[in-house]
Amino acid sequence: MNQIIAISKRFKDVTTATNPNDFIFHSSYNTFKIIKTGIKTINVIGNTDGQVTYHQHGCSFTPLVTAFAKETGVEQVFLPNSTNVSLWGRKLGWTTTGIKFVSVESDSKRIIFTFDNSSSTKIVYVRYFVLEGI
Repeated sequence: MNQIIAISKRFKDVTTATNPNDFIFHSSYNTFKIIKTGIKTINVIGNTDGQVTYHQHGCSFTPLVTAFAKETGVEQVFLPNSTNVSLWGRKLGWTTTGIKFVSVESDSKRIIFTFDNSSSTKIVYVRYFVLEGI
């Protein structure tokens, strides 16, 4: 007999439900389900801190959102609360392109992206994932 841990959504019977979307948590399924994804193009103004950009998520609830960013002309991607590292060396440490992806968060209507930029104006593409609410 296989045992599971499961928590069903309100008004769903945990013992008979078979749809993964009927559960808040089910040990046989992925916990967070991606319900929307997209790419937001952001023009990050040069020499600025705390530049905020909004994007409507269209959900009837406040979702959990995660994202990563990619600067135009640069191959690597970077996550929130990190800078775009352009060079690393044991003696020199690291240098950055000047862009920092400060945070991604959401409220009841919008996804909120915050960037710092200690360099010239740059275009950044942000791939975001809107996850099902709990």
